[in-house]
Amino acid sequence: MDISCLHFDSTVVHALKKARLTDQGSIMRLSNHEVELMTGLSSDEVQSVKDAIAVSLAPSKRHLTALDLYTTRDKSLQQWKLSTNCPRIDKLFRGGMPSGTISEVTGESASGKTQLCLQLCIGIQKNVEHGGGAVYICTEDAFPSRRLQEIIKHNSSSESDRKFGDHIFVEHVADFETLDSCVKYKLPVLLRQRSVRLVVIDSVTALFRCQYDVSQTVERAKHLNGFSSLLRRLAADHNIPIVCVNQVSSDMSQGNCSNAVTPALGLAWANQVTCRFMLSKPVPSVEHFLRESDNVRVKEASGLRTYRMLKVVFAPHLPQSETPVYIDRCGMHGILV
Repeated sequence: MDISCLHFDSTVVHALKKARLTDQGSIMRLSNHEVELMTGLSSDEVQSVKDAIAVSLAPSKRHLTALDLYTTRDKSLQQWKLSTNCPRIDKLFRGGMPSGTISEVTGESASGKTQLCLQLCIGIQKNVEHGGGAVYICTEDAFPSRRLQEIIKHNSSSESDRKFGDHIFVEHVADFETLDSCVKYKLPVLLRQRSVRLVVIDSVTALFRCQYDVSQTVERAKHLNGFSSLLRRLAADHNIPIVCVNQVSSDMSQGNCSNAVTPALGLAWANQVTCRFMLSKPVPSVEHFLRESDNVRVKEASGLRTYRMLKVVFAPHLPQSETPVYIDRCGMHGILV
C-alpha cells in the first residue's frame, strides 16, 4: 500500500520518496535506525510514521475484559455449547462441546469416536441460534457416508431433516501440504461466509505419526504447536467448536497392565487442547452390568447395542467424570444406571 493515502507532513513525504520508501510494507520491515539513515528523519518522525502505518494496516480494537464478555449482548462473542443430540451426554458435558476452543475425542479403535463426531455434525445443523454446516476432514479412512445416512434416517422427523448430509463438507487429505492448504485457505473462506459452524479433524494423529519418527520429537512438537495455534485462532476468531479425533498408545508406565492406554502425541498436543474426552470399551464385568441394568432390552436380544464408557479427562468447566453409553442404529446415547 502506498504512503500517499496517509496524511504526513510534506517534508516527511519528500524524504521518504527520495529514499524510495513509498510502500508501507517496506517501511515496516525496516528498523527505525535503518529508516533514519536512509531518509535523514529524526527518531520521533520515524516512529510517528510507523505508528500511522500500523494503524492503517491493522486498525486497533478495544480490548475486551472478562466483564465485557460476561455482560455483552453480542452473541458472536458469547461462548455457546454444541449439543451431542443426547440429553444424558449433554448433561455430562454441561450443555455440549464449547465454542471458541479445541476439543479432543480420543480412544481405542472402534470405540465410537467417529460416531460421536457424526452426531455433532447433525447437531450443529439443528442448532437454532448458531446453526450451520460442518467441515469434516478425514486423514485416515474414507468418510463414513453410509453410517451418516443411517443416523439421519433414524433421526429424521421431516423431509428437510433428510438433507443434513448436504451441509457437511468433506475433505480427504493424505499429506501435510493438503492439510495446510485446507486449514489455511479453504476453511477461512467458508467460515467468513458463515456457512460452516463446526470443524472436525478425524484424526489429527495419523499424519504426525507417519511423518515423524521417534528421533524427531522436537520437530514434531514445533509442527504441532504451529498447527494447533492456527486451529485455536480459527476457533476463537469465528467462535466455533473445533473437534479433533486422537488415537491412543499403550501406557508403559502402568507396568504389565495391557489395557492401559494414553492419548497419542504426548504433552506437546495435550497442552494445546481445551477439553479432552475419552471413549473406551468397558471391562466384561461392567459390560455385563450395563446389559442387565439397561432398562430398554427389546433390541438387546438382536445384538444391536454396543456399550462404551465416555469420560471427561479434563476440561476447564467440568470435573472428571464418566457415564456409560451405548451405540445403536440411531447413534450414541447415554444410559441411566
